[in-house]
Amino acid sequence: MVNDLVTIQEMAEATPDVTLTEAELDALVARVRAFCGWHIAPKRTEIITISSRGAAVIPLPTLRLVNVTAVRCWDGTAMVPLDSWDARTGWDPMSCTINLGGSRFPAGARALEVDVEHGFDSAPLGLLVAIAAGASPRSSI
Repeated sequence: MVNDLVTIQEMAEATPDVTLTEAELDALVARVRAFCGWHIAPKRTEIITISSRGAAVIPLPTLRLVNVTAVRCWDGTAMVPLDSWDARTGWDPMSCTINLGGSRFPAGARALEVDVEHGFDSAPLGLLVAIAAGASPRSSI
């Protein structure tokens, strides 16, 4: 993945005591994203494929859910719109989940596709400090 999270200049302004090369910054950003399990920033629109055990509420792999526009399920042949899902009420930005309002999602590996907009507009300062801390030889990031 391309480092679209933070530039060398943004890092230098946020953490003036840390000097990184572009390659070092890219490697640290990749490690932070892998550790967190999602891209963090910038905000982007993606299709996320989800495996389901048939729950009524399914968490999405994000920590800042901005919008969910569609949910599709595998019908045995193709992904088709999940008609019972409501785009207005079928997602929660606070818990970063989708729901069927009491019903259960279809179960199966890669059974759902979810069109989401998620992520922060830009990298939060605390994240930049954590990335800079990763440059330390004693870091565990």
